[in-house]
Amino acid sequence: MYFFVIAFCLGVLFHNKTFFLFVCLVSVILFLYGLFLYLKGLPAKYLGVCFLICMCLGLGQARYFFIDTTPHAFSERWNGESVSLEGTVISSPEQREYRTRIILSLDEIKHFRVLIWDEMYSDIRYGDRLRVSGIAKKPENFETDNGRIFDYETYLSKDNIFLEISKPDAIERMSMGGLSRGSFLDGVKNWFVKNIQYVLPEPHSSLAGGILLGEKQSLGKDVENEFRIAGLSHIIVLSGYNLTIIAETFFVLLGFLPLVVASIFSAVGMVLFALLVGGGATVIRATIMGLLALVARYTGRPYDAIRALFLAGFFMVLHNPKILSSDISFQLSFIATFGLISFTPVAEKIFYWVPKKIGLREIIMTTFSAQIFVMPWLVYQVGNVSIISFVSNLLVLPSVPLAMLASFISGIFPLQVIAVPAYFLLGYELWIVHVSASLPYAAVSVPQFSLWMVALMYAGLLFIVWKFK
Repeated sequence: MYFFVIAFCLGVLFHNKTFFLFVCLVSVILFLYGLFLYLKGLPAKYLGVCFLICMCLGLGQARYFFIDTTPHAFSERWNGESVSLEGTVISSPEQREYRTRIILSLDEIKHFRVLIWDEMYSDIRYGDRLRVSGIAKKPENFETDNGRIFDYETYLSKDNIFLEISKPDAIERMSMGGLSRGSFLDGVKNWFVKNIQYVLPEPHSSLAGGILLGEKQSLGKDVENEFRIAGLSHIIVLSGYNLTIIAETFFVLLGFLPLVVASIFSAVGMVLFALLVGGGATVIRATIMGLLALVARYTGRPYDAIRALFLAGFFMVLHNPKILSSDISFQLSFIATFGLISFTPVAEKIFYWVPKKIGLREIIMTTFSAQIFVMPWLVYQVGNVSIISFVSNLLVLPSVPLAMLASFISGIFPLQVIAVPAYFLLGYELWIVHVSASLPYAAVSVPQFSLWMVALMYAGLLFIVWKFK
């Protein structure tokens, strides 16, 4: 299964029509030769495996070729032109530091979305039908603070966003969004976020929205930069860690029910939560793995986390092949989870001397395992290394579940006195982040290095895992 999934993903990565024809030719030759050996009564097991690997490689390429390329022609035609476009808002508008981010799906072209930057505190809602007028431009790549070029155009195209309108001349609401699953969940999320903002000041309320729903936009660039320097950005975006806490909470609360009922409620709860927060790559990966774990628990079958991870990655790439090369959130989430599962036994031998009280050894092992695997790819992509991240994670992660619980209660019951525990827990986390980011050389920049160096680093890590296993 691992070989087949890896072959499919390699086909997606290295899509080329000439290579595709070559793979098809090799597959046919292997099939005919294997059939000949089978008819002769000779063993052909390994030949059959090679045939299936070639087939998966070809299927990966074919899946990429089926991506609709029609929108690219329209993005070239409309680039730099004054346009008037009609469409539907397909996700909850995001309040950024100085403006609102709106994604509009066009009515006339399938799989074509436009990124609209409206004024601050816009009243546009999920499901609204809009007519937007303004100068449309293709997203432009830009240089980061580390001197690296960020491929912004490719990053947006993975979500079928091909144009931007930064300063619309006019936005006309043609109709309000009706009652639907998405609008209902969006309304619930907005109600919850407003309750948190009512009982908690900034930046506490934005941090609470980040660890619960991924709503971190109001933190501001300075605070977000402190989180990045401290190596704690992952707690203000939704991750598998957040979803694991939610899934386990469901099981604890529903523990008195029969296993099948508790499993169904937990599965529905995880899916609804994924829809509620917008279903980012990390959340979808964690949801699929969580659902597979529920199936294993209900059927009494052993749960292989690595296998579940590869299956989750396969289904996500099958649905949207672009995320494999263009979505750094998907890449880091997959790598961190793989490191967490495979490297923890190695970390256990390293940190055997740490006491198990209050789960200290487990926190150290899991933090070290995830970070050691993420580090090569993160440095290659971003160029920054947080020297203080291991220590800051040890200080902050134990408080995250309690902060999530206290923030959740504050959002459900928006009373000042009830929000006091959340205020102090979130304040503690913000203080640790600020102190960590203020330390000299808390983060350093690393010059650009070769992709072969990254491959060599991961080969070394995999060798260590294999050796210890």
